[in-house]
Formats: sequence, C-alpha cells, structure tokens
Amino acid sequence: MLPKEKLIECFVCSDKFAFEDIIYCNNTDVLENRPCSSTHNYEIHPFCHDCILGLASAAVGEIPLAKGGIGLRCMMTGCDNPILYSEIYKLLPKNIQNKLEERMFEESIGMALLVNLESEKKLNEAIVRKCPRCGIAFIKVSGCNKMTCRCGMTQCYICRQADIQYEHFCPHYRDPNNPNCNECNKNCLQFEDANKRDEQLIKEIRESEEAKA
Repeated sequence: MLPKEKLIECFVCSDKFAFEDIIYCNNTDVLENRPCSSTHNYEIHPFCHDCILGLASAAVGEIPLAKGGIGLRCMMTGCDNPILYSEIYKLLPKNIQNKLEERMFEESIGMALLVNLESEKKLNEAIVRKCPRCGIAFIKVSGCNKMTCRCGMTQCYICRQADIQYEHFCPHYRDPNNPNCNECNKNCLQFEDANKRDEQLIKEIRESEEAKA
C-alpha cells in the first residue's frame, strides 16, 4: 500500500487513491483547437473510478457531454476540460459504453438532441447537484440522501434543501411512489431513489422546450 502522502485525493468524494486509480480531466487545448476560455483550463482535476462511473451513468441520459463528443465534462465548476472517453471506457459496464458511444456519435456529427443552450443548461441542472456553499458539482450513485460536501455543507439529494440533518426526512413507512406522508408533512425519504424525480423533471423540461419550438 502506498504511503498516505503518495495517494491522490478525488476532487468529488475526497477519498484518497493510488495514481492508477485516478482519472484526470484533460487540459490539452489542441483537442478543441481553441484558446482556453476559462482559467480552470490550465488545471487538471483528479477523480476516482466510482465518481467517474457515477458521472458516466448520468451522461447516458441527458447531461451534456464534452464539446465535440469526445468524452464527459469535468465535474469541477467552471472547468471546460473534457474527461476523455478513451481514458475511461474500460472502467464502464458494456451497456453504459454502448449508450455513451451512441450519444458521442450523435454529437460528433452534429446530430446531438440538445441544440438549445438554455435547454441544455436546464437538463444538466436537473441531474447534477451543486453544493450551495462551494459550488462543487456531484452525482450520487447510491446510498443515503443526506449529502455532506467536502466543505461541510449538508444537502438533501431529493429536494436540494441545504443545511439539513436526518430529521429532514420522513421516518414513516410509505409507498415510495407516493410523495405525501399521511403522518407528517415531510416529503423526502432518506433512501428514496432520486432518479424517478429527476426523470419526471427532465420530461417536463423537454415538453416545455418542445412547446416553444
């Protein structure tokens, strides 16, 4: 096992890993053949395999890919660097590989479904959470819906309310498909699957954008 000082901290979960278990965003500007548009482009940000898998699983849906369809977007707020697909595909299950490759193909030939920038931003915000204190973006793969950021801020993954404790969640048993509890006025469950609410929000956003077209 490597000494602690040799381990690298994942930017999202703050756990520490050996170098070979870390993926960095790529700051090689030649990939986009343009000058840096953000100061963050000069930096590279480390992510562990689990956090990369969580981001890739979300990218199978509607969150934007890196420009040109070459991979995923960096999870650092304000960073335009891509996380290259060529560096992460071996980490991904085959079904996620196939769906991501299909999305990247669409984008690379100019057939991406998300052509409206405002719509793209809304869809991104529907899935990716951000810490209200430090602004770091994150996606939960599984587990409890009480999220604690590396800066110490807590947040409900379901309703996104900040500075919560476990008392925020409804303690009563009920059908997860029923958003209302008959015994208290709390709507969020500690272990509720957030994907269903995200999917409904995405559906509403897309229907709204289609109505404008």
